[in-house]
Amino acid sequence: METFEVLAKKTKKKNRQQIILISVTVVVSFLVMYAGLVFASGKLLNRNFRRVMDYYDQRNIIAYPNMHVMGGNSPKGQFSSIYHLERVKDVDGVFIPYQGINASATLFAAHVDSERDYVKYQTFEHQGERRFSNNQSVYRHPVFFNVKGDWNGEYIPKPSQELPLTKEMKGQLVEVALTFDKPYSYQELQTMLPKNLKKNWFWFGTTNTEIDYSYSLADIYGLSFEEKEDEMSYERFRENLLAALKDTKFKNSMLYGRSGKTFSNYDDLEFIKENYPTLADARFAGVILTGKAENFAQLENQDWIFASSIGAAIPNQPYYQLDVE
Repeated sequence: METFEVLAKKTKKKNRQQIILISVTVVVSFLVMYAGLVFASGKLLNRNFRRVMDYYDQRNIIAYPNMHVMGGNSPKGQFSSIYHLERVKDVDGVFIPYQGINASATLFAAHVDSERDYVKYQTFEHQGERRFSNNQSVYRHPVFFNVKGDWNGEYIPKPSQELPLTKEMKGQLVEVALTFDKPYSYQELQTMLPKNLKKNWFWFGTTNTEIDYSYSLADIYGLSFEEKEDEMSYERFRENLLAALKDTKFKNSMLYGRSGKTFSNYDDLEFIKENYPTLADARFAGVILTGKAENFAQLENQDWIFASSIGAAIPNQPYYQLDVE
């Protein structure tokens, strides 16, 4: 028969083993749960981060007038990530910095940097015109004007007519947005537009009838054509347009006071999809041209130009290798 002392030792040993077993079980369970949490959170974060990346990959092809991505970085945390893009403008082959993008993703949402995509304007009453710049900085932006809008109101500033100003900008490289009096085909524009100015970006126009239909650069739809790859450039635009329409996360609507109508930022995409299946079918309402200031004089008083708006301008330098002379 075991003595009390021996029994106590055995009981103590058994309890110690149980405590160790329970401790190991708790630690292992915690590690499994933590690994599962990390895996699940990583999956959620990656999904939303992918949505942000896809959004900007698509918008860089179907929107953003004469703006190009020149790199970026994506610092990631465990529960959130930042998506930073460096952007530039192309002024006849010379790249100049433009404000970048700082979007973000969390476990439960994807956030675009809408603040840096909006354009603010100032109205000069003595001229009755507006000057546009980036919402977060002093970057001046060229603007298209809606031909379908009613510009005859007493207190409505008139569309900008800034082509004559280029005569005072001798020695500079200039970016100018032209709004046409009506939509034109790509083939027609090849004969209408000057050969000594670079055709940077073509605008499709809008189905909206409002004057201030949109000041978001992400919702101004058009494209740049790669040299000698017009058809391929348009096909790439179509592919990204269709992909953008599938993700309604970034679809939004706005009620306009003048007409009382509601428009969506996807309305124009739907119109382009249905009516412009090929480049031959497409019609463009405006274009961004860049080049030497003195080369814009030939465009003055052309009856097919509804409005003209100057954007970026930089001094020309003898060491620049321009795309178009």
